[in-house]
Amino acid sequence: PAAFEQKQDLTGIAFHIRSPNTLEGNSVTITPSGLSDVNRAETVEAKGMVTGADIGDADADGSPEIYVYVRGTGQDAPGALVAFSANNKKSMSQITVPELSANEAKGYRGGDQFMLVENTIARRFPLYAADAKPTGKMRQI
Repeated sequence: PAAFEQKQDLTGIAFHIRSPNTLEGNSVTITPSGLSDVNRAETVEAKGMVTGADIGDADADGSPEIYVYVRGTGQDAPGALVAFSANNKKSMSQITVPELSANEAKGYRGGDQFMLVENTIARRFPLYAADAKPTGKMRQI
């Protein structure tokens, strides 16, 4: 797999995203610039392959967030979202993504896709029947 590298910027804040995209022990490093106090790089585990990134301001506070999309390796592997928020354009902190609720997880077997849709993070995945066969339907949250 090819290494991933991309730069995204919004409202004077930029995020440089890099991942070696290794099959085992993969990581993603996000280096911010333009923050007034701390522009320290953060490296976190990426459970899968980094496939893309988007920048937005989902909470409309004038400070952007960076969203890095990770596709799980294997057909039914769960995807992941690595996300960081610029805190009042001063520093950066990681955003956690809540687990699926029991109702949302019905029919879930991985294959997640994350995307930024009109400043909202959307998560969608294929649904499976109780016998583990694909239903051909998708759930989007």
